This record gives sequence, structure tokens and C-alpha cells, in this order.
Amino acid sequence: KCHNINDVCRRTVLREWIDFSDMHKVHQLFGIIVGIETMFHSFFHMLRWGLNADIDLLWKTTTGISGLVAIYITPLICCPMVVPAIKERLAFEVRKGLHYLSIVWAITLLFHSKSRIYYLIGIPALMYSVDYLFG
Repeated sequence: KCHNINDVCRRTVLREWIDFSDMHKVHQLFGIIVGIETMFHSFFHMLRWGLNADIDLLWKTTTGISGLVAIYITPLICCPMVVPAIKERLAFEVRKGLHYLSIVWAITLLFHSKSRIYYLIGIPALMYSVDYLFG
């Protein structure tokens, strides 16, 4: 959640336009959005490849393999945090441990596409790394 960067930003003029007070809600909202988008994105790729008799792209290409890894990891990251029935049954430490799979998820997605994915994954990863190193 970049607590250290958040603390620095709270002391800047940015606080006039951005509410930095509850970044947990922002983090949770974006986690839900990413989880849903990952599932829809994967579903429609598999549907298209299946209908075109190209389903073997799923295990024969870097894009397909990295997508499979992402689709298996995403529910393990998102569901324990937002599905009440799962959240109540798992200890916080287990849920937090599963949440660290987001590192594997991000690294996997760096190999998923040769386009803008480096910016979409790389910039947040850089922010988390800088926050961790200077925190």
C-alpha cells in the first residue's frame, strides 16, 4: 500500500487534491477491479482461442502460460480478502501470506505481453520497491 510514500504525500501540496487518508480502501477497490478484469480477460481469450481451435496457445506460448499462472494465482490473492465466507475462515496471517503471491503474479505478467505491460506492472512494482527500501 506504499505507506511510506503515502506519508510523504500527505505532507505535500498533493493533499489538496487527493485524499491520502484511507489508502486501504483504494487498495481494496483496485484489487477487486484487477481480480475481476483478470478473470474476464482470461475467459474471453480462452473462449476466442477455443472457438478458433487455437486453445493450444494456452500452453504453447509465453503469453498463454503466463496467463494460466495469473488466472490460477488471482483468486488466491483476491478472494481471501474480499469474500466474507473465506475471510472469516482464514486467519489474517494466512490471508496476508497468500497476498504475497501478488509478487509472483506481477513477475509473471511482465512476461505476458511485449507492449505496455511493463508500465502497468513495472511502475507500481517500482513504487512498492522504493517504498520498501526507504521505509
